[in-house]
Amino acid sequence: PQKVVPVLETIYKDGNADAKRMVLQVAWMYGGKAKDLIFDGLRDKDANVRQQAVNAVSNLQGDLTEALPAIAKMMHDKELAPHRQQFLWLFARAGEAGA
Repeated sequence: PQKVVPVLETIYKDGNADAKRMVLQVAWMYGGKAKDLIFDGLRDKDANVRQQAVNAVSNLQGDLTEALPAIAKMMHDKELAPHRQQFLWLFARAGEAGA
């Protein structure tokens, strides 16, 4: 993770939407080391990138309380309306704060 995550961050920062989605497809495998990168994806301007970030968050292990503000905002995202049920599962993984 110490060598790969910085490379993924560079690709994400300099990439177009397709490159960002590809980065997010693998970022979750690096767990907490890639958490900030994945959370950046939740705030991306491209809806497809945001959806890929949601998939990445879904694959992260552990508590998702840190992601709650971004997830809550995405519940109102009209472009992601078909995925709202997936967001509800993410709330459940944030314990008391998610409730």
